[in-house]
Amino acid sequence: MARSRRLLTTASGTRLTPEYERRLLREAERGYNSDELVLVTGPGRPSLSGRKGHSHRLDLRVDDATYEAVRELADERQVAVSEIVREAIARYLHPA
Repeated sequence: MARSRRLLTTASGTRLTPEYERRLLREAERGYNSDELVLVTGPGRPSLSGRKGHSHRLDLRVDDATYEAVRELADERQVAVSEIVREAIARYLHPA
């Protein structure tokens, strides 16, 4: 069965490349120092608004060509697609 070429990321948006996977494996094999672990106390991601609470969410649809262009740019920059979209919206709303 052929492997999908879909880009995989962590919950924080870090690309799961073969090298990153090897690094995580080496780290896990060495063991973890429990003093360095971070306690997660609640669900969800940090707010993008700079204050407590949730960030607003936008859902939108785009054609295949637009999505592929955005995805390729995200791959090149090694960031999440959402980061590219947020940057594009900010540039549109606040041109230099």
